Order: sequence, then structure tokens, then C-alpha cells
Amino acid sequence: MTCRFPLCTRHPESNGMCLFHQQYANSVEVKVKKEVPKESLKEKNLKKTRKVRYAEFLSKHPKCKAKFSKQCLKSASVIHHLKGRTPAVVDDEKYWLPCCPVCNNEIEADHSRAEKLGLKISQHKKSSL
Repeated sequence: MTCRFPLCTRHPESNGMCLFHQQYANSVEVKVKKEVPKESLKEKNLKKTRKVRYAEFLSKHPKCKAKFSKQCLKSASVIHHLKGRTPAVVDDEKYWLPCCPVCNNEIEADHSRAEKLGLKISQHKKSSL
């Protein structure tokens, strides 16, 4: 006589399962994990509209206004968010700055210098913009 668990050849205990597989005999059912989407439908729609708005903004402002790096490309292709990307301010155009990728990366890397030049605004302070 062997364990009732498929392909197990161990000696069974009183419930027909070996010591190793007894946990399965007492369980009611195996729970199936439900796949959770990475982002909601609402967030997907917001991203689509932002992508269009970013393109429109960059077409109106084609030059890099940050001029933070010595290797500045001079033409803007990304938007720097002066106050970060929190839901409260991410869609507010007064906190957008047209920027080249080189300047944007350096702004993110050197917070203190960017803050002194006004390219970073603390989210916790009231601003005069």
C-alpha cells in the first residue's frame, strides 16, 4: 500500500497519505492566484492623454529651457516635472519644463544644484508659480 498522492511511493498514515503529503489531505481546495493587472484602465487612459499633451507641449516649446548641462542638446524632447510626478501636479503645465534628455538626467542626479537654479521645486513648500 502506498500514499494516495499521485506518483508518491511512501508508506501512508491513517488518512491514506504519507507524512509528507498529509497537508494536502486536510486542505479543502487549492487557491488559484488571480492575475492582477500592472495598471488600471483609468491609469492607461491617463497615460495615453498625457502622451498626446506632452507631444503638443513639446511642439510649442522645441528648445531646451533648462540648459543645465554643458552637453545640452538644445532641442527639447522630454518634459521635466519641476514639482515631481505626483498625481496632484503631474498634469499641471505650469510645472512642466521642456528639456533635452541630457539636462533632464543631470537635473535628476544633482538635486541641490537644480533646486538652487529653480529647476526643482519641493512639493512640500508653497511656490510662487
